[in-house]
Amino acid sequence: LRHMFALLSARLALLSVVLGARAHTAPTPVRALLLEHINVNVPDRELARKFYVTALGGIENPSGTNERQLHVNVGVSQFHLPTLRSVLGREPVDVAQRWGGTLELLSSEPLANIAARVQAAGYSCVESGDA
Repeated sequence: LRHMFALLSARLALLSVVLGARAHTAPTPVRALLLEHINVNVPDRELARKFYVTALGGIENPSGTNERQLHVNVGVSQFHLPTLRSVLGREPVDVAQRWGGTLELLSSEPLANIAARVQAAGYSCVESGDA
């Protein structure tokens, strides 16, 4: 994913040069508005289901869920949560993959309701004020 953002930044920098911007001007940072789906390796399917379905309120997608992965839809976003690293080797995921940034999920549900559901599932909530 870092490579995709680096490639996007490089393309934007090239575009600004082509459009006549000064070559020494740093490109404006790009904030992605929608990341439709993300793959995150998880070693424990039931723990992932507890977080993504029970706590966040996602819906398990039966057509994408199989013996290799859990597929959860949260609004227009999709989380592919493989527990096996490859189709052929069937190596189990033994270390949870961590996202190195921030994901914002949009919801029409009141934030207080989401926070209550997250806490009821055993997770803590912290209000950041960045929203």
